[in-house]
Amino acid sequence: EFVDTFELLRPDGAVVLYEEWPLVRTLRGETVHDWEARLRHKRAGWEKLMLYTGAVARDAAGLPLLAVLSMTDVTASRRTEEQLRHSQKMDAIGQLAGGIAHDFNNLLTVISANAELALFDYPREVKLKTLLGDQLGAIRRARDLVVQILTYSRQTPNQRVVHDLAPDFHAAAKLLRAGIP
Repeated sequence: EFVDTFELLRPDGAVVLYEEWPLVRTLRGETVHDWEARLRHKRAGWEKLMLYTGAVARDAAGLPLLAVLSMTDVTASRRTEEQLRHSQKMDAIGQLAGGIAHDFNNLLTVISANAELALFDYPREVKLKTLLGDQLGAIRRARDLVVQILTYSRQTPNQRVVHDLAPDFHAAAKLLRAGIP
């Protein structure tokens, strides 16, 4: 009746043959230690991740007295472990993003300083002034991205700000017009 109601699945999803079930193996005299499989109810459709351990107790003459099999539901603990691993992975990604953002911000500082010095040295060069202005605008947008990355990496709540997208669209259109013949 148990076999008609339940089935065991390996981690890869393959069905475990009845002869390989932990209870059957234990009754054959094998010791089963921390054997993991999913127990699926065929009709209800639910699954539990189970950990099986079993052994045969023998008398002084070595004859089997009884078989003991323990089944432990480890579904919740495995789910918690997976959530912890995911959380640790996201924390590592956040730290990496923060480090990259800081390095990127340092590069932007050098580029921005050079552009501002060029504007100061050549105030009358209209074309150069336009190009440097575009460069400084792109640097400001890049710095805004750095702030967003750092906010994410610190996992601090972000502030919502109303932003007028028109200048960004005009700047993008200007760049496209200059790059497309």
